[in-house]
Amino acid sequence: CSSDLEHNYWRINQTFDAVYSAPSLQVPWYNCAGNHDWAGREASIQHQIELSLLSDRWVMPSALYTFTKTMASGKTAKFVMFDHLMLKKHFVYEPLQTRLHNAKMEGVEWDDHSITDREAGWAWLEQELANSQDDYLFVIDHHPVFTVCSHGNTEELEGLPALMTRYGVTAFFSGHDHCNVHSRKDGTSYILVGAASQSWNDNRNEETLAEMGVEVQFSIHRHNKDHVR
Repeated sequence: CSSDLEHNYWRINQTFDAVYSAPSLQVPWYNCAGNHDWAGREASIQHQIELSLLSDRWVMPSALYTFTKTMASGKTAKFVMFDHLMLKKHFVYEPLQTRLHNAKMEGVEWDDHSITDREAGWAWLEQELANSQDDYLFVIDHHPVFTVCSHGNTEELEGLPALMTRYGVTAFFSGHDHCNVHSRKDGTSYILVGAASQSWNDNRNEETLAEMGVEVQFSIHRHNKDHVR
């Protein structure tokens, strides 16, 4: 409940508000859950969902949601926030039931009911892609489809490239692996930004990507214990 979140808000103050405090960062932050968010005995992201009610910039009304931005040119970009791990593990969450009418929630859409069944979740993703009439279309998941680094590719997302090609997805964004990578396959870009503190995972998966026909545009990763390249 919200009272529990308020009691634990000190953690957000220390790890989010106090860290990302620059004036340029006082904008909406659109979040998706990862493996550490789902960790622990409770395996819950409920506090993070409810934080959307308390924070001026935190946005995560559900485990699955979308938001759309309109650029100065009039073109639009749709972002589809996905969580394959939640579907794989059948984790439970309750979407935000309060619809906020403020600037940070403009263009944000989500279902009032939770979607935790794997087939239903992937059907939701495909519907969101199929329904898009936007100029740019992006998919976001915490885990990467492809990575040169040591965590390796995500097996459960191996069907995603074909789906993105079918619906003309512009790019896929992820984190999880602790390095930075831009790769391309079949005309789609895969952007991995997982080195917020430092790039400390090595590139042991690079040959695997080459064998799969994934073109690595650039990567920043750990070369050895002393050097990053």
